[in-house]
Amino acid sequence: SRNLNLPHQYHNGGIWPMIGGFHGAALVRHQWLRQAEQMLAPERDQTTTREVVKEMQVFIDRYPNSPLMPEAKALMREAKDRLSEASYRVGFYYFRAKYWRGAIDRFREVLAADPEFTNRDAVYYHLAESLLKGGTTEAKAEALPYFERLLKEFEQSSYLELARRRVDELKGATEAQR
Repeated sequence: SRNLNLPHQYHNGGIWPMIGGFHGAALVRHQWLRQAEQMLAPERDQTTTREVVKEMQVFIDRYPNSPLMPEAKALMREAKDRLSEASYRVGFYYFRAKYWRGAIDRFREVLAADPEFTNRDAVYYHLAESLLKGGTTEAKAEALPYFERLLKEFEQSSYLELARRRVDELKGATEAQR
């Protein structure tokens, strides 16, 4: 028989799920300081941040009526934003390098993985610009809805004026073609 209870290894069986829940509760109760400190900046390895997201999801699923839920959800948002920011930065690097296909793929990945990303205005803008600059005719047609989503979803953004100009430009070009 295999010994699954090795030192420093998490065994997901028996009493461990309950202990994991208590661990999550303790993290919430103590304001997540240790876990939050271990989440590295977006440009660094995000393994610990992914672990925080998993732990918070376990806590949220197991204790939906906990008085600690607002804190749990706040940490979950922070951790997800950190992961999304890491992917966005890779996409932005591709954008600056004019590697449009890579930028498009990475920005789409961010929106698919985290539709509530706090800085998705930047993702919408850079995805739309990437589609315009490096996409096919079909991809260029996809750019307008991203600019429009930015304008619709954000009242404040450093990208609003740029997006407005692009929308006017693209709609003007469409009307001129008719």
